[in-house]
Amino acid sequence: MTRDLADKFPGLGKPLIWLDFWAYAERLFLKGAAAPWLSPTEFDGFYRQALGLLDPAVAPIDLDRMIAAHLARNPHLRGAMTRRSRPSYPLKTLFADPGLRAAVTALCTATADARRKRPLALTVSAPARLFDRAHRFAHGHPAAETSEDDRERAAVYLTDFLGSLGQPAGAFVLVVDRDGEAAAPNFRHALAPLANLARHMRWHLALATTADLADPMSADLVFTPQGLDGVWPADGLAATPGAAALYAEIPADADPETVLARLRAHRGH
Repeated sequence: MTRDLADKFPGLGKPLIWLDFWAYAERLFLKGAAAPWLSPTEFDGFYRQALGLLDPAVAPIDLDRMIAAHLARNPHLRGAMTRRSRPSYPLKTLFADPGLRAAVTALCTATADARRKRPLALTVSAPARLFDRAHRFAHGHPAAETSEDDRERAAVYLTDFLGSLGQPAGAFVLVVDRDGEAAAPNFRHALAPLANLARHMRWHLALATTADLADPMSADLVFTPQGLDGVWPADGLAATPGAAALYAEIPADADPETVLARLRAHRGH
């Protein structure tokens, strides 16, 4: 630990357990079906079950999964996303889509009571992965390359999208970097607009990265494999307890009794 989380987030307690539980909860409560991301009332019931069982420190809403559901329901967006040849245009068009913005806002509003005292946490992939996903949807193949300018544009489009959602002070935004993108020299610049938005909205900016960072840059909370503020272990909840903050993904096929036992161990019970 290089920074005192108890001072920064006094209401979250120690240890801070942050979970990606979506695949696991879908198997457990929906028999493997996808969560109803675009049906707020149905989603709320599922969400309450997951939060009640696992008791994470923050209550996440996964924007990647919401985006995937929105694109699957609205294939006509492909035409709008390919109207211009600029590589970043698909992502710009996606994040400007009023239907997507309305869907996320509606889900956050419908689930506010389910979160109760837990802060909302909007989780989303790092800019380069967002850029690539939008390009793949629009054109049917990955981008030939992703330049530094493309990554920074992607971060700006994401920032504009998040700012339009108008979520309350105290919310978190978690950038999930599965590709080690945070180790790139320009990542600091890509993170800057998100950090500026977080300060303006009185949110907390968090980063979970597979890169072994020693510098948190402008993030308030950073999970890395070796730990900066917290640990993102490769073995998830199987990791040895003791971290002051833990970001863990629960595998879809995890044994429920084992999951609860490991959560109790990480919480010191």
